[in-house]
Amino acid sequence: MSKPLVLSALAQFTARTAGRNMTKAAYAAVAAGVAAMVVLTVAPAYEVAHHWVDAVLWVCLVYFVFEWLVRLRHMARQGRGCSSCVDFRLPMARHPDLAETIDAEARRRAQENE
Repeated sequence: MSKPLVLSALAQFTARTAGRNMTKAAYAAVAAGVAAMVVLTVAPAYEVAHHWVDAVLWVCLVYFVFEWLVRLRHMARQGRGCSSCVDFRLPMARHPDLAETIDAEARRRAQENE
């Protein structure tokens, strides 16, 4: 027997989500979310379609939580667990002066509180 179409599509989605690139569904969710946020800034448009805007934003949130859970599951199956959830090496590698900036700000606040 062949695999059902839904399981095949879910397997492909999982494979694409586990990679570093965004899926087409993620692009659609981002575009819909940005459009809904723009509608939020226009008072008359939001008054007319506030239920739709709220629904779109909730659907986007649910999608990204689902995508995050897929990534966590994939990491757990690879034996990495949740180590990448709070991995600060990537931001520090991209912004080497970030640690110095954080340290300087912490020192400034400590001096303010004295």
